[in-house]
Amino acid sequence: MKKFIRFQQTGEDRYLALVAPRYDILPLIRRHFESRFADQWWIIYDTVRNYGLCYDRYKTCELRLDVTALKAPVNDDDDDEQLCLTLWQRYYAAVNISSRINPKLHLRQLPRRYWRYLPEKQS
Repeated sequence: MKKFIRFQQTGEDRYLALVAPRYDILPLIRRHFESRFADQWWIIYDTVRNYGLCYDRYKTCELRLDVTALKAPVNDDDDDEQLCLTLWQRYYAAVNISSRINPKLHLRQLPRRYWRYLPEKQS
């Protein structure tokens, strides 16, 4: 699941990632994100189980929020976040080699159930 989590900036140095995993994996990936993003404030929120992990640069705590409040976390006025999203989508499109597209392998490596929160799969 570590490779399917994409953070979006929600404010000054604050990041949010929404996930919908099949199993409860947040306790298993907590230490990875604590060490990998130790200098940032972040939230990884499981929309299926309605809880998340909130890291404030010092400790991680469990967080419970209303899911409807998380539907639009990114401010539309934030040009930097929109630029990063556009650049990521363009990069993903540029590294694709159209003559080597293998849909079966692609679906095996990246199941469709994870596409909802991946910016490279958004149109």
